[in-house]
Amino acid sequence: MSAKERETLRLYAEGLTTREIAVRLGVSAATVATFERRACAKLGARSRAHAISICVRRHEI
Repeated sequence: MSAKERETLRLYAEGLTTREIAVRLGVSAATVATFERRACAKLGARSRAHAISICVRRHEI
């Protein structure tokens, strides 16, 4: 997983919205959605929550 994908999941885990994450990272909301989708695919996660759970268990975020 890339650093941006990991950071995106971490920020979602903190409760930020897609728009807030986009502003924080200096990218568009569509780019944030892409980071999330790629992270989920790489982790084999079924949802954002599942991806966050996997990362927490692995101590990645």
